[in-house]
Amino acid sequence: MDLDDRLSEYEAILKYFDEKESSLSDDVLELNQRVLRFFFIEAFPDLSPKETTTEHVRDFLSQLDERDLKHSSKRRYLEVLSAFFSYSLRDEDIGAISFNPPGIVLKTYPRKPESEQ
Repeated sequence: MDLDDRLSEYEAILKYFDEKESSLSDDVLELNQRVLRFFFIEAFPDLSPKETTTEHVRDFLSQLDERDLKHSSKRRYLEVLSAFFSYSLRDEDIGAISFNPPGIVLKTYPRKPESEQ
């Protein structure tokens, strides 16, 4: 992926936040930005939203495990990613998104850790 493609996708991500900004609290916006930054810049810097697979999302969960995040926090990260991909399905500026990989993983991710079920 070339730099122009990355910048275009980054601009689309910023557009997502601009549209959400009026309806979300500062804390929620900060979390959303942190999650997307971690996923697309730290965890997978060369990955575009349209190239994202469920395997990337599962790898991301493994990286979250290494950070010792609570189960509920990991679930919230999945919810943020899923919301972004749902938005991306409707926004042509982000690219040819045809499905929501985090949403698929989220459907099978337990609400509570196995130890509490």
